[in-house]
Amino acid sequence: MKISCLMGTYGRHAMASESLSCFLDQDYEDKELILINQHPVPLVFDHPQVKIYNVDPNELTTLQAIRRRGLELATGEYVLFWDDDDLMLPNHLSTYARFYDNKLVWKPFEVFMSSGNTNYTVLSSTMEATHLINREFALSIPIDTHDCDDHSLFGEIANILKVERLSHDDLTYIYRWATHSYHLSGAYGAKTMEERIALSRETCKDTGEGQPMIHYDMYEKRWKHLIEKLPERFNPDKFESFKKKITDHFGI
Repeated sequence: MKISCLMGTYGRHAMASESLSCFLDQDYEDKELILINQHPVPLVFDHPQVKIYNVDPNELTTLQAIRRRGLELATGEYVLFWDDDDLMLPNHLSTYARFYDNKLVWKPFEVFMSSGNTNYTVLSSTMEATHLINREFALSIPIDTHDCDDHSLFGEIANILKVERLSHDDLTYIYRWATHSYHLSGAYGAKTMEERIALSRETCKDTGEGQPMIHYDMYEKRWKHLIEKLPERFNPDKFESFKKKITDHFGI
């Protein structure tokens, strides 16, 4: 089963590089990353599973339009929205492939949330980027009635959504909050879509000065800190096996 991961980004070179690094570190091989960059400064990264599309900033402005373009470019049977400001552990795709059970739409029951890249807690999965969606089904959903945060879109498909309750040691997604720049979906301080687009772009100014994206050592950059102490609301009995999965992957 090929999984296409769809990322949109604007002026967040370092943060998007972390998300790219999460993709490259996945232990699931049949995958591709479709990265749509709206910023005038182009993004570059040479890898056979990474396809970067540098588009006119005025061509695709809403999150729905970005994701629709990604769906059209994807070649996988299933798609995941790979948000540029969130993090995915190395077994993220393999866990999804193991549990999806031929559903049109699937998501885990729980995920991590980090605040300022410091404190971690476990919470129910309500994030759009935790959904594994059949690509043909996703393309059949109208987008012209939805705003750029996507909550209304996923409300419409909730009646067929299969929520799997996974054990805590299978938590693979980290929703990041308070990172000092707005993803388009999180620009809630503005009232209209145009204001939200402007607000998100105002805070996203890290272009990397035209340099290639970076494949970070994610163990040193993020995962070592994650496993230093028990996250809030994580099952203590499963914490050791969770840590071992991460260290084994990176040969620590």
